[in-house]
Amino acid sequence: MSISGDTVAVGAVKKNSFTGAAYVFDLAASTTTTANSPSGQYSDKVTLQATISPDTASGTVQFLVNGSAVGSPVTVSGGVATNDYTIVLPVKAGGYSVEAQFTSTDPGYLNSAGTGTLTVSRENATVTPLSTNPLAVKVSTAGGTAASITLVADISQVADGSLGDIAKAVPVTFTLTPLAGGSPIAKVATVSGSGAGPLVASVTLTNVPVNVYDVSISIGGNYYTGSAETCLAVYDPSLGFVTGGGTVVHGGVVANFAFNAKYLKSGQMQGSLVYVEQRPSGKVVLKSNSMGALAIVGNTAVLTGKATLAGVGNYKFQATVVDNGDPGSSDQFDIKVTDPSGAVVTSLTFAPLTLSAGNIVVPHK
Repeated sequence: MSISGDTVAVGAVKKNSFTGAAYVFDLAASTTTTANSPSGQYSDKVTLQATISPDTASGTVQFLVNGSAVGSPVTVSGGVATNDYTIVLPVKAGGYSVEAQFTSTDPGYLNSAGTGTLTVSRENATVTPLSTNPLAVKVSTAGGTAASITLVADISQVADGSLGDIAKAVPVTFTLTPLAGGSPIAKVATVSGSGAGPLVASVTLTNVPVNVYDVSISIGGNYYTGSAETCLAVYDPSLGFVTGGGTVVHGGVVANFAFNAKYLKSGQMQGSLVYVEQRPSGKVVLKSNSMGALAIVGNTAVLTGKATLAGVGNYKFQATVVDNGDPGSSDQFDIKVTDPSGAVVTSLTFAPLTLSAGNIVVPHK
C-alpha cells in the first residue's frame, strides 16, 4: 500500500530501517519456548530444560518450579537452556508446575514462556530392626499375655549422593500380624533424630497375646519409602507349646525366626512358623500356611508343614529346634525347605546353627 506517494513495507525483520522516502516497518519475530517434564525422587537432582525456537534467538531463561524461581536466569545456547534443581517437595498427585520464561536480548525476537510438570516420587530409605529386639517373649503370667514389648528400628537414607532431611521419613508404623489367627496389632512409632540421620523409631506394645507374629516396619508419608520384616514369638510354657524365636547367621546373612506348635485334644496340630533372611538383594520370607507334624524327643522338636516363599505357595519345610536351657544362648535351629516340585531349596536349607539371640522352649523333663 502507499501513503502520500511513499512506499511502506510491513515485515518481520531484525531492525527498523530508513531508506530515503521509503519507510519499512519491521516487526519482531515470535518465539516458542518448550519446557521439559522431569521426574525424580525427593532430595534428588533433576535437570530443567527449555528449548527455544527458532534457535537463533538469543536471551535468557528463568525457570520456576511450583511458582518459585530456581536460581538465576540461564543464558540460551543453541536454542537450549538447562538448570539443575534439587527436589525439596513431597509427592503430590498431578505433580508440580515447571515454567520456563524466555527473555529475549535481541529486539528482533519476542519473549515467550512454556510449562511442563515435575513428577516427584518418594526417596528410598533403609529400615533396620535392632539386633537387640526380642524375638521370643514369655507371657507375664501363666495363661496371660506379654505385658510390655519394646521394638526399635533405625531409619537411614540410601547413600545416593543427594541426601535429604531424614526427619521427614515419618510416620513409621510397626504392624504385628499373627500367623495362628487373631487380629493384627499396629502402632505408630515414636521417632527421634534429624538431618542426615539415622532416625530411631520405637514402639512399646502392651498385653500382646500368645502367637507367632510377622512384624513389618514401614515408612509412610510423602517423602520417603522403606520397609523391613522380622518376627516375634509370644509364648506361654503352661500351654505345652513348643515355641520360641531367635537369630541365626546363615551364609553370612542374619536371619530371624519365630514359631510355636502344639497338638490339640482332637489330635490336630496347631501352630505357625516364620523365617526371614535380610539378604543384600532384599528380604526373603518363608511363612507357614499349614502345619503337618510335631515330634518331641527329649529337648529336641521337629516341625513340618507347608509354607509360602515370597508369596508363592506349596513349599514344604522341616524345622528342628533344640532347647539347651535358659537363657537360650546355646539353643539351636535348622531348616530344610523344598519347592512345589519337591526339589530342595539349597539356599534355605542348613544344618543346626546356634542362636546368636533368642530362646527356644521345648517342654521336657
